[in-house]
Amino acid sequence: MTTKPDFAAVQWRKSAFSQDGSACVEFAFVDAFVSLRDSKYGRDPRNKISEQPTISIPANEWHTFLGAVVGEQAAPAGLHIHRNGDGGATVSDDLGVELTYTAVEWDAFIAAVTVDAFVTV
Repeated sequence: MTTKPDFAAVQWRKSAFSQDGSACVEFAFVDAFVSLRDSKYGRDPRNKISEQPTISIPANEWHTFLGAVVGEQAAPAGLHIHRNGDGGATVSDDLGVELTYTAVEWDAFIAAVTVDAFVTV
């Protein structure tokens, strides 16, 4: 996607297993895409929310992406999921955007994917 969508009116979702945590894998359905972001970005007051890095996944590839998250299939073309040595993961796209999640964040996301347990942020 070459232009950044307007995120003002979208409903972001996260794992129900993230509890009260403010460090989460978050996603939102925006037009024909699902946008992925890292909630840690917004906690740093130096960061501008309007410049928050996001990865846009075509909506018709969302279930393929989720299958890759739980290790059942390969990631969709243009997306990469790298499991880090500490149990976390980095999701990146061919545009050079990288989102790095801690082991706690990634495990909570996997747990939610497994049982479809997501809540609105």
